[in-house]
Amino acid sequence: MVGIVRDITDWKKMQDEMQMLNQGLEQRVIERTAQLEMANKQLKEESIEHKKDEKRLTLKYSITNILSESDGLKETLTKTLKAICEYNGWGIGEIWFIDKGTNILTLNSMWYNPSWDVKEFEAVSREITFPKGIGLPGRVWENGQPAWITDVIVDRNFPRESIASKLGLHGAFGFPIKISGNVAGVMSFFSRSIDPPDNDLLQMFDAIGTQIGEFIARKQVEEELQMMRNIESIGTLAGGIAHDFNNILTAILGNIYLAKLYISKKNISPIDEIFKRLRDSEESCMHAKELTGMLITFAKGGSPIKEPIEISKFLKETATLVIPSNLHITCEFDIPAHLYPVKADKLQIKQVVKGLVANAVEAMPNGGVIKVRTENITVGKNENLPLKDGKYLKVSIEDSGVGIPEENLSKIFDPYFSTKERGSQKGMGLGLSICYSIINRHEGLITVDSKVGVGTTFHFYLPANL
Repeated sequence: MVGIVRDITDWKKMQDEMQMLNQGLEQRVIERTAQLEMANKQLKEESIEHKKDEKRLTLKYSITNILSESDGLKETLTKTLKAICEYNGWGIGEIWFIDKGTNILTLNSMWYNPSWDVKEFEAVSREITFPKGIGLPGRVWENGQPAWITDVIVDRNFPRESIASKLGLHGAFGFPIKISGNVAGVMSFFSRSIDPPDNDLLQMFDAIGTQIGEFIARKQVEEELQMMRNIESIGTLAGGIAHDFNNILTAILGNIYLAKLYISKKNISPIDEIFKRLRDSEESCMHAKELTGMLITFAKGGSPIKEPIEISKFLKETATLVIPSNLHITCEFDIPAHLYPVKADKLQIKQVVKGLVANAVEAMPNGGVIKVRTENITVGKNENLPLKDGKYLKVSIEDSGVGIPEENLSKIFDPYFSTKERGSQKGMGLGLSICYSIINRHEGLITVDSKVGVGTTFHFYLPANL
């Protein structure tokens, strides 16, 4: 009996031990399964991240290649937009640049998925402008940081909401283009999906924005150097011709003077007709001498002889002289008191103002308004102007004429480039190149903003003489 009880007790003990062993084994299996699931999840996440990293590296490599190619600035930026859109699978990309004249963002380029009908969205985007803080581009400009909008339809600071809604747009992000640490423009992108913010993506594009900014700065310097080489080479030729031509004109004017003197002494008839013709010839020669003076200015020999200029009176007198009385054109002046004093070559700056006002007159054959404005500005780290830091007087001459096509703006100061017809009365397209050369020799800057059908504004900056 005692043996039977002992056997039962041992059996029960063995069963309990087996149960505990099974429970421990099950727990270990559960734990091991959980570890394997965690490891698999981690491997999957690492694989996804690895693929993302590869994709991002591919995009960076692609953009580096695009920026290293020798295409023009606009073509390169459009290719960059396309590459970024295709990387994200997003349908629209835009580039906005800060208009130096108005200090607002205007659309420079747009790329979109060819299967999307974006005509209306593009038309609205080309008409709209963004000051700091307004819309996605203005927000990025103000903060100097990338920004993400999960859904533009419900965003309170998205002025193009109605047209975006028609196109089915939702997600958007933008990042700044920086030159020397300053925002020069903004790139923005749109999709039809609602996506949560991707901070890693924004961080990558922040770096790409700086890379694009460095490319733009380099391209601008290259174009500036090329333009200066063109101007110098043509200037050398023009100067030589002008000096020779000036000598010939001096001889012609001398002979006209002697002929007039001879006629007055000899009492030759019909004296009035002869004198009239000689006077006309004399005036033509004087106009030709003006042209040679312009060419000499364009050449290396035309260094400025600087003297203080009372800018308000000077601008009003010079601009008014150029406007023909028989055209319905008025000139409005916005010239505040207490402008920075400047020292400049009066004749050369007069030539610049006359040239720019004459351009404005030609752009408005049916009449209009020319606006001449001045302001004091300080160029420093917050200004994206290729000027030395310091104080400058800015002069703007604006017309409401036909405007200059965007593709011509980058060539407008090139020697012999002209949008006008060639002909005996049309000039040879040196006017704006001479303006550029004069302002450059004054250690200043001349720029242009224009929109077809709206008008053109030329701005030139002269160093303050403080």
